[in-house]
Amino acid sequence: MNRIQQLVRYLISHGMRLQVNVVLAFFALIFSISAVIVLYINHKNSNLALQHAETLINQASDRNIDDTVSLLEPVVKSVDVLAQLGAMDESILRQEKIVPYLIKILDSYPYLYSASVAFEDSGRFIYPILIPPGLKQLGPKNSAIPPDSKYALRIVEPQANPPTETYTYLTASGKETGSEIIRNSDFDPRKRLFYKGAKQQGKVYLSDISIFPTLNKPGISIGAPIYDKNHKLIGVSGANMILDSVSEFLKKQQIGERGIAIIIDESNQIIAHPDKGKSVRIDGHNLSLVKAGEIDDPVIRDAFRTWSERTKEQAAGDHFLFKSNKEEFIASFKPFPEKLGKKWTIVTLVPSIQFVGTVHSTNRDIILITVLMTLVGILGVNLISGRIAKPIDAVIEDTKHIRRFELDHELVFRSHITEVKELVDAMRTMKTTIRDFTRFVPKKLVQRMLATGKPIELGGQSQYLTILFTDLANFSSISERMPARDLMLHVSEHFDVISRCIVETDGTIDKYIGDSVMAFWGAPEHLDNHAYNACVAALQAKKQMDALNAVWKSQGSPELHTRFGLHTDAVIVGNIGSSERYSYTVMGDGVNLASRLEGVNKVYGTQICVSNTVFKEVGDRLLLRPVDLISVKGRRSGQVVYELMGSRQEGLEISATTADFKLAELSSTGFYAYLERRFQEALDCYERISAEFPDDAVAPLFIERCGIYLKDAPPDGWSGVFEMKSK
Repeated sequence: MNRIQQLVRYLISHGMRLQVNVVLAFFALIFSISAVIVLYINHKNSNLALQHAETLINQASDRNIDDTVSLLEPVVKSVDVLAQLGAMDESILRQEKIVPYLIKILDSYPYLYSASVAFEDSGRFIYPILIPPGLKQLGPKNSAIPPDSKYALRIVEPQANPPTETYTYLTASGKETGSEIIRNSDFDPRKRLFYKGAKQQGKVYLSDISIFPTLNKPGISIGAPIYDKNHKLIGVSGANMILDSVSEFLKKQQIGERGIAIIIDESNQIIAHPDKGKSVRIDGHNLSLVKAGEIDDPVIRDAFRTWSERTKEQAAGDHFLFKSNKEEFIASFKPFPEKLGKKWTIVTLVPSIQFVGTVHSTNRDIILITVLMTLVGILGVNLISGRIAKPIDAVIEDTKHIRRFELDHELVFRSHITEVKELVDAMRTMKTTIRDFTRFVPKKLVQRMLATGKPIELGGQSQYLTILFTDLANFSSISERMPARDLMLHVSEHFDVISRCIVETDGTIDKYIGDSVMAFWGAPEHLDNHAYNACVAALQAKKQMDALNAVWKSQGSPELHTRFGLHTDAVIVGNIGSSERYSYTVMGDGVNLASRLEGVNKVYGTQICVSNTVFKEVGDRLLLRPVDLISVKGRRSGQVVYELMGSRQEGLEISATTADFKLAELSSTGFYAYLERRFQEALDCYERISAEFPDDAVAPLFIERCGIYLKDAPPDGWSGVFEMKSK
């Protein structure tokens, strides 16, 4: 219809021939008459069909409610009879003779998982379990179930010394197949919901739905209080019931091919679903019940959304219509009877097409006659409108790709319309421009612009970020020996490695400054582990540059050794510049300190120096060693500077070696001994480092200092701070 209307408007605006006017007028007349007839018949017949549908749905809901109640009532009565039996003769419950009766209950109702008796005074718990088919392990130790076992008799003795929990496995005939004793058990049935609920209400209690962890299935617990003649609580009889049988009932009572019925509780939590797996959510090893509004079935979600939005007047009826994915459904929400003791509701959802299909079939026959009368004209209209709309649809789809920043998608279409061709050429030019634009502006910033449609404005805000500076050692001497073009290509390979490591760890490249790179993590998109990601980027860049240098060395090209400085701090991030040109960057004292830390490497012969704030953020996951207590230019107080050595996690490309761990341990011992004026101990550590790691440049500096301080004590007020005079 939309394409036909667009075509009509297009033809009207551009003028039409008489023949076209006649064809369109004839088509409009036939269409209008047919539409009135179809709508009238559809309205009358649809109402009759929906009334019939409501009757069928009511009958199905009643059957499901009756089946569910019939399933629960015998179990409730059995638990209650057991409680009454104990009230008449308490000794029967405390003897092991009660076990056959409990097993008899399990045999009578195969959908039960267990039956039990728990005692108020001692906490003793007699709990036979019907072992489900296929279950291989059971018990708190998850022990293997002996072959041919049908029951597991669990007896808990909380007041034994020590408290014990015994599992005895039995065959169908009662023959013991094995046993297991758990000592120091902390299980107490009196703390369980079925016990506390029955005790509090003083009558038979049905718990809320929960997951039975052994079976990974939903179920309910039933408890009945046991009183003596003086109405003193003796204990609670109970049973655990699996809800698979309810799901089977719902599956058998399905209305039509696509009708579905589910049962929910008062919090909209799914109790039973024809597909048993739908009522349980699996998240790794964790299981949880699913709420109807969160189930992975859009029809059920839309039904509950419509139900919650209904007004009080609308809610007076049990039935209502709603749409899901453009399809109409009939919904019925019918509560369970109050005698059940739980506020459950049976929800039935059926596509209305199942009941109004005949009506629609009649409508289709009428429409078919009309279509046959105007077939030639409709085919022509469809052909023309399709040729117009198809390339426009392709342009719109390409626009969506651009909005999602999918710039590699190519626009392929055929059209002889000049305007469409010009539009496509403009789209391709815009895509190329945006693709090139991202080479100068952070890609995430461009994505945000496209997603929000908001223009970039001057200004910034304070954010806690991690800043990185890199620099090349001895670059001046290398640049003097290489031709300018070769030098540019050589450095570009280096920049490619550094940039790739930054982008892969969600960093933002700020700028290239000569042979240096400035980058930061945590903006424009928030990043929780920005300090860790920045350190990983530096370690990966160091590793990849080592590999690239090995290749260059084999080719006779000069090697480029990179120094890194990292600092985490609150800085100003945003757009600065003029009305003609912006730059997305960071500013502040933290940026200056990161740059200074890069220069610290030159003094200490290190490669990756980080600040104390970075150490606090990543010290538990990455291996760092203290280098020195330094006061850089522009800062009054000193702070400990660390060398980043690798990851503490094994098996990674950037994992620290055994030698790295040893060097870090010796450095920490020596450095903190030095700060505490235990200069001889510090000297011994650094001399050991110098002997085992002769290439380490930090140890000789401290050996010299400790030697001086051992001869001449440091002056009063000495704090161990080494002042950096320059970068």
